Amino acid sequence: MQNKTSPFIAVVGGGAAGLMAAITASQSGATVHLYEQNNKPAKKILASGNGRCNISNTIVSSADYFGQKPVFSDFSLSIFSFSQLEKFCKSIGLLLNVLDDGRAYPLSNEAKSVALSFESYASSCGVEIYNEHPITQIEKKADKFYLHTALNISEAYDKVLISTGSEAAPQLGGSALGYELAASLGHSIVPTYPSLVQLHINSTVHEKISGVKLDAEVTLFINAKTEQSIKGDILFTKYGISGFAILDISQMASEALLNYQSVDIGL
Repeated sequence: MQNKTSPFIAVVGGGAAGLMAAITASQSGATVHLYEQNNKPAKKILASGNGRCNISNTIVSSADYFGQKPVFSDFSLSIFSFSQLEKFCKSIGLLLNVLDDGRAYPLSNEAKSVALSFESYASSCGVEIYNEHPITQIEKKADKFYLHTALNISEAYDKVLISTGSEAAPQLGGSALGYELAASLGHSIVPTYPSLVQLHINSTVHEKISGVKLDAEVTLFINAKTEQSIKGDILFTKYGISGFAILDISQMASEALLNYQSVDIGL
């Protein structure tokens, strides 16, 4: 039930960002409703980190972000550092295991620990979670927002946060819905392209050693110029290469391919 003196906020999307935003808003005194299209929140969390959920990194900075203005993340990182994340996780009963390279996983080594902890804590904070409620339209009248579902129209909200994620992993609910909702409210959309993905390569070598995994240095060349070198694990597959090192260079590789540039990889 809404507290008439508190802000009334709707969060669209119950992934990691949506759950954390809902928790933060509720702790700040807002009345929060969270809408999720799947039958439960956090499905992408369950699939992250090969089912282990690499929840964060001790040395994360704006240098790890991509986009037109990566420094946009500096403010958030300055007020919610890794140590603060770790403290928050501990407060909700989620203990972390921090590896020597800075990667942090739940101590249970299971992503479901993260999903359950965040969902349970959001509910305990008073967040009302509406599963199987895909939003088809967001309508603004005067200074209020109304969310349309297939069955009804919501109450009037003071604020709406769209945290639907990207089109990645459609089998987990990923779609262009968030872009469409944002565009309908007057926002411009930056064209998207794949990132944090495996790479198909124009070779037959990988087929002969499919299944082999090793630590190595990967160098990305764009138009025969060295752009990035990263050390990490590499997994050879029937279609190409995968592993953490490949995921790390895939964003830059994808962008170059989108712009019809020559892309080569050295191991």
